[in-house]
Parts: sequence; C-alpha cells; structure tokens
Amino acid sequence: MSLCYDLPDMIRRALLIAPYIHDFSAYDLWLKPLGLLYVAAAAEAAGYEASVINCLDRLHPAATAIRGPNRARTEPGGKGKFSYETIARPECLKQVPRKFKRYGIPIEAFRHELSSGTRPDAIGITSMMTYWYGGVAETVAIVREVFPETPIVLGGVYATLCPEHAREHVGADAVLTGPGEKAFVEFLRHEVGGSNGSQTRPDNLRPAYHLLRNLDSVSMLTSYGCPYSCAYCASRLLRRTFVQRPVGEVVDEIAYYVEQLRTDDIAFYDDALLANPEAHIKPILREVIRRGLNVRFHAPNGLHANMIDCELALLMRAAGFATVRLSLESVTREFLTDSCDKVTLEGFKGAVANLSSAGYPPGAIEAYVMMGVPGQRLGDVEQAMHFAHKVGALVRLADFSPIPGTKCFDTAVQTYDLNPGEPLLQNSSVLPHLVPGMWGEHQRLKMRARELNSRLIRRETAPMS
Repeated sequence: MSLCYDLPDMIRRALLIAPYIHDFSAYDLWLKPLGLLYVAAAAEAAGYEASVINCLDRLHPAATAIRGPNRARTEPGGKGKFSYETIARPECLKQVPRKFKRYGIPIEAFRHELSSGTRPDAIGITSMMTYWYGGVAETVAIVREVFPETPIVLGGVYATLCPEHAREHVGADAVLTGPGEKAFVEFLRHEVGGSNGSQTRPDNLRPAYHLLRNLDSVSMLTSYGCPYSCAYCASRLLRRTFVQRPVGEVVDEIAYYVEQLRTDDIAFYDDALLANPEAHIKPILREVIRRGLNVRFHAPNGLHANMIDCELALLMRAAGFATVRLSLESVTREFLTDSCDKVTLEGFKGAVANLSSAGYPPGAIEAYVMMGVPGQRLGDVEQAMHFAHKVGALVRLADFSPIPGTKCFDTAVQTYDLNPGEPLLQNSSVLPHLVPGMWGEHQRLKMRARELNSRLIRRETAPMS
C-alpha cells in the first residue's frame, strides 16, 4: 500500500503505538517503550509530526479507575502492576493451568485514544517478546478498524527475530527488522511523502518522552548493543555493533530527566552497562555526583560483576544506584564459557564484597541465576543459588526462554520437543508446563530461593548481641 503524495507545505503525521501484552504474567519493571520513543524522535527530526499511544500506560486514568484486583497499581520507585483482563488461552497453551491475560489499558480507552486524535498518515507499532505477538496482532486489528486505509508498519524485537511469522500472523502492511529509526523514516518518505527535516544521526537522538503524558520513571540507554555473544541471548541479533554514547551526552540526558521531567527514578536498560568502565560508567557517575543530580538509578538487566571494583562500587552508591542486580547465571565451567566468561566466581564474590563495603546491605544486592537451560542439571542451579547466598546476595531465579537465532534455540527445540515455528512456546512461563516434571522441580527451586533470601534478610536485620 502506498499513499505517497508530494505537498511540501503539508506536515505528515505519524502515530507510534506500544501494543498490548498477552501472557500469564507481566509486571512493569520501569518498562517504557524506549525503542518506540527513539523512532518517534527520528520521525520528528526528519520533519514529521509524531504522537504516541502507550497501551501499557500503568498511570492512564482508565487503568487506575478499574475496580478490583485487575486495576493498575503503582509501587514505590517508579514500578508497579499493569491493569489486565482475563482472556481465552490460545489452543497451544491449553495445557497450562493458569489464567491468560491481556495487560494494558482497557480496550475502550485505546479506541478512544485512537479516534480522538488527529488522523495519522502512517502508523508504526513496536513489538517486544516473540511470545507476545498475540497482543501485537490484536493491537493491529483494532487500529485497522479505526483507520482502515492508513498504512501500518511493524518493528521491534518480535518483528526482527520472527519476520516471516510476523508477516503471516499480525496483519501489518510492512515488517521492519533491526534498528527502526532510519527504517521507519524511510517508510514514511515512501508511503506519505518526503520531508525537509534534519538528518540527525539516530545515535544522537534522545527518546521522545515529551510525547508520553504519564511518567513516574524513565528508562534509558548509555550504549547500544552488546560486546558479548552469549548462547541464550539475542542482543547481537537485534543490533550487531556495540556503541557507547559520549559521557557528556549521557549525563545531559540524565540531567534533563531529573531537572526538566522531574523524574526521581531512571532505569538503565543497557545490555553491557559496565563495559569499558574507566572510560564510560565511572566518568558518567562522577559527573552525576559533581552536578548534584538527585536520582535513583536502577539496573534491571544483569550487571557484569567482574567490572565492579572498589571505586565503581563507591561511585554507584554515591550516585544513587538503588537497584543492583548482578549476572551470576551459573557456577559451572561449561555454562560460564557459553556466557562468554563475562563473570567468574572470584569476580562475583569480589563485586559483592566491594558493594557491601560501599554501604549496600545484602538485601540490596541481587544475583540472577538461570534455570531451565537445555542440559543444565538441577544440582548446578542449586549450587549457584547457595554460592550467591553464601557471599551475601539475594537469589533471583531467571527462567530460560528459547530465543530464535541464538545458539541455545535449536538445542532447546530438540531437548524439549518444541514446535520451532510457534513463538508462544518460547515463553519462559510455558516451558515448565510442557516438559514432564519440570514444573515441580522449578517450584522446589523457587521455594528454596525464598528460604535462602529470607535467611539472608533475617541475618542482616538481626540485632547484634
């Protein structure tokens, strides 16, 4: 479909949408449509008028007005629970004995948002997890009802990892793969006409948070991509090069969020935030401290423990790092090799010791431990849990998810007898219910993790004799 026309005095309008999530569980851990906001910024820089609808807006009046347990809820620190509605489970998930839900603002509120705004000339919809494509397809269908003649383009993680599946099942007019900033602007120029905007490079753009109405936190990137190639991770498939942004540019963005948007909570969603620490994260934190920026930083992605020396730990504490999650993942040599040797047991132990010396109590330091990876023994998981507990970190178990294109995917398909063409089966919440005995084993591990964590917190809060 092409609606290309050439009226230089007319501003073309692009609507960007963050779609619904269909899943058994979902939680707003400082989740913002960051990629979509970069795309919106690129569209504006190219001379287009952009607007954004976030179907996952936890602070939307329609989401907070719901009565009952499915109401959106805000918790301290800029995170919380999405509003939701229970929906029918897809046929291939019938054996999973859990409620399936649509997470996001009520459908009628979304329709109202669509119909009350200015008619767009083109619509871009992003996508996240591959197994969330049901929410993407539903979002596209609703948009198509309201704007039947407007071209719709899909981008994001699912579109990049499963492009053929997306073309067949979602109903968009075009599917873009890889980083979307330049690709979406090119789509706009082809579909609705050229522009005379700036040619700002995508890596110089700042996310278009001014297009979101409700904010209690922001997420941001200090770098793009990842220098590692872990067997279970799709980072290198989504962006093949690793680029760290200039320190001054990063700190200016942080200052903008703190001083202009009045944001107290900023989550770093870098895949390798601590890489090259002497030239990157350390100067960033020093400048944050020097400027007196009052902020709580969060690191929901696992930090590379080997990088946290005494100086970095002190800088993190002084600059306001409130959420510290370290990647441990495993303690076995084979698994650590597949993880690119980005963490060693001595490095992890040293990181916890340095963070503790900097003033972090054990309850503030968390360790990601993976379970469910093909070939992984339960004893390996328990060994990693006990190691993390012993050195003073809370255990946060991370369920394995088979991601198309990664080294682990084909192994997982064979080991667990999965249909490789059905993204719904790539859900980490689904896998334990498909493999005989796995659900019970994982429940036992989770109970053991809770016991260890409770013991660590009790030890920390016990009065000194």
